[in-house]
Amino acid sequence: MTMLQMVYLLGQTDGYVSGLLLEFVSLVFFYGCSFVCIFLSGFSGFKALSPPNETGK
Repeated sequence: MTMLQMVYLLGQTDGYVSGLLLEFVSLVFFYGCSFVCIFLSGFSGFKALSPPNETGK
């Protein structure tokens, strides 16, 4: 099945598409927030681990 066929099939049912989009957006938002939190905590931990002479630049 090509991308165009998928888009066409999804376009047949507008309610289904909007529900799918909503689910996709919420999933992306959830994973995005989780990733940012993990990245920030990891970054602050990395910063604390780095030697003092590096931060004094």
